[in-house]
Amino acid sequence: MHLCRICGNSQGNIDVTTREMMFGTREAFAYFECAACGCLQIAEIPENMARHYPERYYSYSSTGPTEPQPAWKRYLKSARTRRALEGRGLLGRLAMPFVQVPAWAEQWFKPAGISQGSSILEAGCGQGHLLRQLASWGFTRLTGVDPFVASDLAYPDGVRVWRKRLDEMGGRFDMVMMHHAFEHMPDPHGTLAAASVLLAPGGSILLRIPLASSEAYRTYREDWVQLDAPRHLYLHTRKSLEIAAGRAGLLIEHAAYDSTGFQFWGSEQYRKGIPLFSPESYAVDPAKSPFSSDEILRYEERAAALNARLEGDQACFMLRRS
Repeated sequence: MHLCRICGNSQGNIDVTTREMMFGTREAFAYFECAACGCLQIAEIPENMARHYPERYYSYSSTGPTEPQPAWKRYLKSARTRRALEGRGLLGRLAMPFVQVPAWAEQWFKPAGISQGSSILEAGCGQGHLLRQLASWGFTRLTGVDPFVASDLAYPDGVRVWRKRLDEMGGRFDMVMMHHAFEHMPDPHGTLAAASVLLAPGGSILLRIPLASSEAYRTYREDWVQLDAPRHLYLHTRKSLEIAAGRAGLLIEHAAYDSTGFQFWGSEQYRKGIPLFSPESYAVDPAKSPFSSDEILRYEERAAALNARLEGDQACFMLRRS
């Protein structure tokens, strides 16, 4: 029997054994699925998690934009972002046919009332790749925190990354966001409580996480690519996230499902014994992968359909204080 670390249930949990397949070590790890809240969680958190995040792990190997953008391009992108988020600005309206604002404008920031001048903290940011992308679109108050970076980082575009845990941060932020980082954190309740403390009045927490309450997990089980043992410690359901949020005095105010075809081709690869970073992987070389372009297109279409039915394998949740 395993005690669920989210809801406290200890009865009737389902054991799942999976293997590390991102790097292909194939080391086995035991998980269990809580029969009460559905949260899928690692049975025992490894003592040395750092060894499962080598230098080539994606969030530590990329630093985002390195070449300075021309002033006109920065100005145009900033104006277009302002138009998308605030609905104002003649230049931003004129630029609409020529500059496509990424999907995050609608999915992440607009529901929370976030503008380019809002203070944003990203927890589990790695080297700050996403924050630097946001800076290139005109956001000006961007901070990151990650305990696994080698040292504090300060970029010319104003982005700062601190080598700290979230509960070691000070200040107040209009948004605390975690993009596929929450599932890596060993203390979900403590993490949400620490994030809540850092919120400015009216602030919000944005979580983008994989979901065990998905067709992909039900189909692939131990081969589900988003299980990502042992780095993903908790794979939530909507129900388990509501429980964790409630214990931190938070409510889920908005959710948008944003899964992609990765849930299918990644899981199919794992079923075939192909690690994510193998030369045969679609992620490394599509031409050498077992998938045709038509198959990939069908996976993307299937993902879009699942998102519409709220059954995709990842979603973006916005939380506020209750």
